[in-house]
Amino acid sequence: MCFCDVLPHLLLCYFDAKAATFEDETLAPFIPARANSGLRVVGRYFAPFLVFSGIAVLGYAGFQYGAMLYEQRHLQTLWRQQQRTNHAPDQRAAVEYGGLTRISIPSIDLSAVIVEGTDVSSLMIGPGHLTGTAQPGESGNAVVSAHRDTFFRHITKLSPGDHIMIERDGQTFIYAVEGFRIVKPNEISVTAPTNDTRLTLITCDPANYPGPAPQRLVVISKLVSPETAPPSVAESEQPQPQIRVKQTAMDKATVRGAAQ
Repeated sequence: MCFCDVLPHLLLCYFDAKAATFEDETLAPFIPARANSGLRVVGRYFAPFLVFSGIAVLGYAGFQYGAMLYEQRHLQTLWRQQQRTNHAPDQRAAVEYGGLTRISIPSIDLSAVIVEGTDVSSLMIGPGHLTGTAQPGESGNAVVSAHRDTFFRHITKLSPGDHIMIERDGQTFIYAVEGFRIVKPNEISVTAPTNDTRLTLITCDPANYPGPAPQRLVVISKLVSPETAPPSVAESEQPQPQIRVKQTAMDKATVRGAAQ
């Protein structure tokens, strides 16, 4: 669950408490004194509690965003080092991170290192590659998810023809956006294998929906450069290491929670 899912509920509780302390002069004569006094007592003690709870939630969200930025900056530094040397800069990075993949979308000013997995921990670090789908840059359907209020917050501004760049192992793969789909959270057909080379981006929709979003926005793009992609991991039997925070299966539950 992302912060935009929690904030509306917190605000509603706060305004409900404030409404409980509001005295309407036109109704005051009709409200029993005991009931009016009870509302005042509830509002007096409950409203400050909600205020402090809001501060705590904001602090927690700020800490998470700060940790996310720190991790991304660290991964971006490792990625640049790996591009220069074409291998991990040190043994620790080689074991912990492996080969790094970066996604860049110039039209929405996005640049982030992709992590492996679409669980909550993974998506708090970066866009997550859906385990079981083709690796970005390989033939097949590579699926990447991210939160609507972090890395994919401007994804709705994409237009057909916009370029999406995947950079890994010293190579650059350029995809062009072809279309968009709105699907239900349990719709897994968009993650199915394909015969072409495509990159599928998934996030929650609508972007400004209060609480858990009822649908998913799917951006479909296809490889335009180079014209021929390398074979997938399953075909070459040479797995490409990725950042792995937690192993997840490609199933309905994964798609349902991938970008909340």
